[in-house]
Amino acid sequence: MLITNHTFSNLVLRPNGVNPTTIGPDGLPVGDAPDEAGLKRLGDRMAAQNGYVSQHGWELYDTPRGPPRTGRTAPPTATGTRSRSGPTSSTRRSPR
Repeated sequence: MLITNHTFSNLVLRPNGVNPTTIGPDGLPVGDAPDEAGLKRLGDRMAAQNGYVSQHGWELYDTPRGPPRTGRTAPPTATGTRSRSGPTSSTRRSPR
């Protein structure tokens, strides 16, 4: 059993790490953790102590098996902002 306090987002995360409708290696949906009722009770009690939200880990970080999802694109960057490749032409300083 693993329950974590995700302190950055004020969450108590519990299994499963994937959506219960995710198809497992046996071709069937994986469903909830076998002890979901107990994990939910424990997670809810932990969250009540510190004002966090108790939820499944997959609700924050869905980690499906299989090929990556399609249709997702990175959001556009504003002109003049830094990107992963470095500053844009509008933010580069010319030598004096």
